[in-house]
Amino acid sequence: MTARIPARSVVHRLPTSPSARCRHYQSPPPPPPASEPEPALQHSIRALFRRTAQPVAVLTTLLPPSPSDPGPPKPTYHGATLSSFTSISLAPLPLVAFSLRLPSRAAQAIDRSFSAASYPRASLVVNMLSAEQAELARHFSRPDLYPEPWGMHEFALSEEGVPVFPGSLGALSCTPVTSFPLDWGGLRKLGVNVGPEMVQESRENTSELFIAQVVRVELKNKHGSHPLLYQDRVFKAVGEELPLSENGIEKPAR
Repeated sequence: MTARIPARSVVHRLPTSPSARCRHYQSPPPPPPASEPEPALQHSIRALFRRTAQPVAVLTTLLPPSPSDPGPPKPTYHGATLSSFTSISLAPLPLVAFSLRLPSRAAQAIDRSFSAASYPRASLVVNMLSAEQAELARHFSRPDLYPEPWGMHEFALSEEGVPVFPGSLGALSCTPVTSFPLDWGGLRKLGVNVGPEMVQESRENTSELFIAQVVRVELKNKHGSHPLLYQDRVFKAVGEELPLSENGIEKPAR
């Protein structure tokens, strides 16, 4: 069960986010007009996940220096609140996955690291936010409202010079392993058996899925810290432990 963040923490609403052998088909149909409602399946999936509490993370990375800037290159930081993030493997490699909605400066920076022969250099950090960091999550989710969020929050740097936010539950320094766009062509290249009748048309921009290897855990916050959650389009914190029935394995909460 989740509970709203205490009154001292401002609760904000975020915009809705946008997570075999291949047969060949004709080009996909054109996207529906802007006035057409969202398909029923997509609407149902979106509604279900809105009701499901999700952990909140902020991705940080470095943007390439501008060739027009005089003098030695200076680091340019970039951060983005992730709408989807999960651990997918611990062995043989510790892997995590997340998606970014395109166009995305973060996606461009990560894609550039693939061609920079940086493996296994950790070129990005995933900061798992605590319940006290709702403002941080909002600031890095709305560049239209907060174009300079770096001046609003303290941060440290990893060994590779990537920003890490103190106060997070933990932070994972990662190196990207692979990525692919989640569009019609990208799915077919993966060998996904996609037929025209299976495609859910959407007015939204395409997303790109990234898989990254965890190189190092940057922060190990003290036990008892609570995660920041996102549910029903508001930030929330973990509520009280639920008591189990008499037949439960664990003892009831006090």
